[in-house]
Amino acid sequence: MTTQDWMTFIKGLQDLNGPALLTALPQMSVPDLTAVCQEWLSGKLGTIDPTNVLCGGDYAEQFLSLPAHAAVMYDAALEYMHRHPESIANDTDCAAASLNLVDLLDKAGQHGAATAAANRAARMPVKRPEQNVQLAVAVSKGGDMVTAYSLFKRAESAGLGSVAQAMGVSMSDLNQMGTFLARAAAGGRSFR
Repeated sequence: MTTQDWMTFIKGLQDLNGPALLTALPQMSVPDLTAVCQEWLSGKLGTIDPTNVLCGGDYAEQFLSLPAHAAVMYDAALEYMHRHPESIANDTDCAAASLNLVDLLDKAGQHGAATAAANRAARMPVKRPEQNVQLAVAVSKGGDMVTAYSLFKRAESAGLGSVAQAMGVSMSDLNQMGTFLARAAAGGRSFR
């Protein structure tokens, strides 16, 4: 990748220039993209809105079918937002982006990275109560049943009826999950 390609990509992120990103992303290897994201996270690339980086991940996944590129961008943006919560825009859905990242990493067989992403998401804003249940499942896969149960309790406090409806599951299923997580959290069990 040439220096000009790097600059085009970085400028595309700064300006959220879709055509520039759609042109540059397929030319970048995953290690090159990872290096750019690490430079950004270390503060060496100037100001880039993390929401733009999430959008770049959406372009990579939805328009270019580059899931590994999308995962790198989602992970970098979410890590930035985790480190700098003041950078989270009101309309940014960190939990949705995190759940998407978890799914991409699981599909790629990167289960440890998926668990780490879910654990980070558990410490970030969640917009919809059902996302707490989804994150509880993801966190529990890594064995942290205490955090998983805590996430479930957050969903429960919003009302399991609305959570069940949003998720398309029965109240009985959610109640069973809650009972299982409570016991597992008390006894240290995992879904595995």
